[in-house]
Amino acid sequence: MKREVVKSVVWALLVAVLLGLTIVVGSRNLFRFDSALVAYTFASLFAAFGLTYRSPCGFNGVLPTTMLAPVNPGPGEGALDVEDRENFHP
Repeated sequence: MKREVVKSVVWALLVAVLLGLTIVVGSRNLFRFDSALVAYTFASLFAAFGLTYRSPCGFNGVLPTTMLAPVNPGPGEGALDVEDRENFHP
């Protein structure tokens, strides 16, 4: 595995474990934990893991979506050059 992936997984696991510990401590060792909240707890832990894994800390400060974002070169250039020339009136 790449170093960035390992780093992201470690950070994501750390955040998920800390959230889990916070839930346990906040519910007084699960004494005041309602069984109806089990699904929400696992969903929250999964979301925390996923958001941390895809956060910039695992991608050297660059989100993957910003790397794929198209750039509009301007009127008359790029893929829409014909349409731009027909519709752009300075």
